[in-house]
Amino acid sequence: MNPVRQIVSTFDPVRKNRNKLSVFLVFVFVSTILWLLIKLSDDYSMTYNLPVSYVDLPNDKWLAEQTDQALKLTINSRGFVILRAGYLRNVKQLAISLESMPYRKRSQNDYYINTVNLRNVVAEAFNINETDIEFEEPELRFKLDNLAQKRLVVKPDLAISYKQQYNASAPPSLVPDSVWVYGPENMLDTMQAIHTQQLQLKDVEQDVNMRLAMAYDKQLIRLQPTEVNLRLAVDRFTEASFTIPIQIPEQFQLKTFPDRVQVNFMISLSDFNKVEATQFQVVLDTSGMSLNANALKLKLAQSPPIARNITMSPESVEYIRIKQ
Repeated sequence: MNPVRQIVSTFDPVRKNRNKLSVFLVFVFVSTILWLLIKLSDDYSMTYNLPVSYVDLPNDKWLAEQTDQALKLTINSRGFVILRAGYLRNVKQLAISLESMPYRKRSQNDYYINTVNLRNVVAEAFNINETDIEFEEPELRFKLDNLAQKRLVVKPDLAISYKQQYNASAPPSLVPDSVWVYGPENMLDTMQAIHTQQLQLKDVEQDVNMRLAMAYDKQLIRLQPTEVNLRLAVDRFTEASFTIPIQIPEQFQLKTFPDRVQVNFMISLSDFNKVEATQFQVVLDTSGMSLNANALKLKLAQSPPIARNITMSPESVEYIRIKQ
């Protein structure tokens, strides 16, 4: 017998067995799919204990107690729907908005929601028909307590650096400059102001006008509004100076050397023509005379608010007493 034919005849039964096995596995697979489709077309019931949370509470209320932690419901539908709702949608919690959901007051701080009003919310969450839902309890119960309220000044938290020769030409302006804060009374008593979230800007050379969110713990307090508008005027600055006489208190007969002082300052270009030498006043500090000091310091007694980084040269002067 030909050796090649002998080898082929040896493997031929194995090949036939493999073909039979493949046909059998395909049959089993198709049968399983058909059985699964038939079963999923039947009606089933599945019970859920769906945790709930409350959002969009009234500004003057806080959630003191969640009497009912979960919504007990049953979904009655075909297996396809049950599979999709229970496993594919994977709804872990139902958020109930007290802004859009009607609720009623039972006593001083006891409130409840009729579960029938939740039917459309649950149906949307699970992507099922409202008629497929049954609730085991007629209502969800919770407690709301009144919050104290206080109007607080808003303080901006700014970390701003300016481009060379640029700076803010006026203090920052906030609109509104105060907000209503709602929270436990003992907490509000300790609060004097509320801050914005920090704004970081670098190399600023233009006016700043933007919204700033408030920095606060949403679990403890609520704000109205939660954002303010920041306006910051920015201008280019230049150096300027005036030489003005040193003023000596009238009760002292003194002569200073020199008798005039140079006042140096930074001024924005838009304010450059608004500042005059008469707006500055430098006074001799005579407190050092009791120590027999040879030189006395100078004090800047008056200056215009638009002048920045004011320095004097010299900062102290020698003096002599003048005999009458």
